[in-house]
Amino acid sequence: MPTYKQLRDRIANEMQRPDLNSGSPTSPIELAIQDAVRHFKNESFYINKTTTTKLYAWKWVADAERQADDVGDVTYAAYLTMNDAPGDTSPRTTNPTPSLPSDFAQVINLSIAKDNTVYALDRVSYNEIMEMDSIYSTGTSTVTTPHLSTPAYWTYMPLADATPAAADAPTTDRGAIRIYPRPDKDYTLLLAYEVTLAAPESDTDSNFWTNDAYRMIKAYSKAILYADYLQQFELAQANEVMAESEYNRIVTASEARAFADTVQGHIF
Repeated sequence: MPTYKQLRDRIANEMQRPDLNSGSPTSPIELAIQDAVRHFKNESFYINKTTTTKLYAWKWVADAERQADDVGDVTYAAYLTMNDAPGDTSPRTTNPTPSLPSDFAQVINLSIAKDNTVYALDRVSYNEIMEMDSIYSTGTSTVTTPHLSTPAYWTYMPLADATPAAADAPTTDRGAIRIYPRPDKDYTLLLAYEVTLAAPESDTDSNFWTNDAYRMIKAYSKAILYADYLQQFELAQANEVMAESEYNRIVTASEARAFADTVQGHIF
């Protein structure tokens, strides 16, 4: 299984430029590989769908009931307050906006648990949910009573507006999720998502990027080096084409694993 060091050495050998491979984290080849991983890390591959998909949950409860808990495959990442104080039946003045996990890439499914049944939420645009909601933060103390019911819609929250609804809510650079209507009671929000795959760092690291995606990362890294460092743009373009071809191969393999073969019709 190729390692991070072997990938770097292969790139240096193929380009006949060992001077670009000093082994330092700031060497051109290391920087190019990291850039290549960042370029592809949010794409959908079989490995971050079938082997590392996680079930993540938020739950709205009263302050006095907030606690840390893990239940089976469900991680209760944050207990967000539905009301402002224990026993308070008045609505919150802000819409709960759970922060997304730090390894979040994209949503596979978002649903809500109600009466022992799981319901999928429909995704809408941020503007649509802001129009549906009766209030949003205006910087004033005057608020309108919001509509409270079973949440049915969700959207990604822009980073600038993704303020967690409680101090113990996870804060990440991935933004947050906003739901509507605002919850009228305790619900568990279930998020199945694809994770970002960590880039290799140490010489002996061996993972998806240095194995299954080896040729894709190698070619895209060389494209970066030829374009940014050596100004050999024809070689850069050729390697970008090879990287795209490898990407398509991996995606095709991912889809083959994700979807069953089509049943063919027969005439008898």
